[in-house]
Amino acid sequence: MALLSHIFFMKLLCFLGNVGDIYANTRHNAGWLAADFLAQHWKCDAWKEEKKLFCFLTTAYTPLGKVVLIKPTTYMNNSGKSLQSVCSFFKISIDDILIIYDDKDMEFGKLRYRKNGSAGGQNGMKDCIRAMGTDGLSRIKIGVGNKNQALFSNPADFVLSHFLSDEKIELSSHIFPAMVPMVETWLCEDII
Repeated sequence: MALLSHIFFMKLLCFLGNVGDIYANTRHNAGWLAADFLAQHWKCDAWKEEKKLFCFLTTAYTPLGKVVLIKPTTYMNNSGKSLQSVCSFFKISIDDILIIYDDKDMEFGKLRYRKNGSAGGQNGMKDCIRAMGTDGLSRIKIGVGNKNQALFSNPADFVLSHFLSDEKIELSSHIFPAMVPMVETWLCEDII
């Protein structure tokens, strides 16, 4: 009987990025690009803007439960406002949140899962930690750093730069497909 209580769940995937066409293919929007890939992979409905929750939202239904996917529309540095609103609305606990975002300090294409820890200088993650009152938030970081990073005197200019054409191909052909099993493993970690 205890096993059955863990079979059906509601989980939240929060993908950090910035709203607006100007940011669409920037390194700082790797999270939003990953969101679009995963939503398409899972054949989710179209993203719907939820103004009261400060995000675009879609839903995936798995044999184990419902997965809410969000892209906060509060801009990166205020992502916690949307995360907190969505968690409150859907009554989602801290353990049922996975945040996916860019990391300029990781080599391009690397993926890293962490169950908790500091924001590591990523302001969107920092705001999520502040809003939720804990650093115990699971996350997948997408490495967006590259050799051209040294050409930028301001790190913000680098993360707001666009991906190179070969990097965009690599994201959709290898990196995001490699992220899918990481997300699916996280979805099942409570039940195995």
